[in-house]
Amino acid sequence: MLSVIGLLEILAGPARASDAIGFEMTADVLRDLPVRISPLDAGVAEDAAWTCGQAGASMPDAIHLACAIRAGATTLVMNDRRMPTPARSGITELDGLVA
Repeated sequence: MLSVIGLLEILAGPARASDAIGFEMTADVLRDLPVRISPLDAGVAEDAAWTCGQAGASMPDAIHLACAIRAGATTLVMNDRRMPTPARSGITELDGLVA
């Protein structure tokens, strides 16, 4: 599962670099992955708002977390150490998975 915000964040890199070919190649790879894109709906927005307010998470991080919880995920793999400690339960650092 990938939140729609994650999709946006991934594609923003090649867009910032004005790399149209890299953008399209990355978008093609993401479209072909066996991953469900989790949309942002009112329920996710409410859960994310609570996480922002209670844990101090940024809006994108709170959306990632809310999408993962709503999808039934037991682990969220990320590499953003800025996520506040109260919101970090169930988060696995990407660096910890790569040897």
